[in-house]
Amino acid sequence: MASWDRIKDIRLLVDDPPRFVSLVAVANAAALPATPAQQTCYYLQDTKRYVATDKESGAVAADYVAQLLRVSDERISDLVDAVGADAARCRVLRLLATKLGAEMQLSRTSMGGDESAYTSLRDMYAYYKGLADECDAEIAADASNSTGRAGRMTSPEIAGGLT
Repeated sequence: MASWDRIKDIRLLVDDPPRFVSLVAVANAAALPATPAQQTCYYLQDTKRYVATDKESGAVAADYVAQLLRVSDERISDLVDAVGADAARCRVLRLLATKLGAEMQLSRTSMGGDESAYTSLRDMYAYYKGLADECDAEIAADASNSTGRAGRMTSPEIAGGLT
């Protein structure tokens, strides 16, 4: 079973939950800080929920809102155990791409002078697929087997080979 620190690292790398630059574990809701750090999501160890608030000071447990996760901690842990942390990151990116169907987003709306446009599902899928492909290429390069070529070398004869 992968540690929470390993899961946290993968979550931060793939931006799940989105918008946060730090994840901090606390024992329970009573341990949540009254002055939360900016862009920080808190993991409640007793309920296994990720919560955050927009308040900068004077926050109480009721101000914290549960955050939407696309991939569970158990799934990430299983992937880390099965394929290792680096490959698990790539797999999680692919899982994120498959979850986009549930997040059908508005493409364009116009109301009088206001106009809103959101990222299309195709663009988001291409984004996550591109990240996953880059991740796979990075792992292949780190393993020094990125070319797929095999070769054979012979030692050269130095100085004409006279003995």
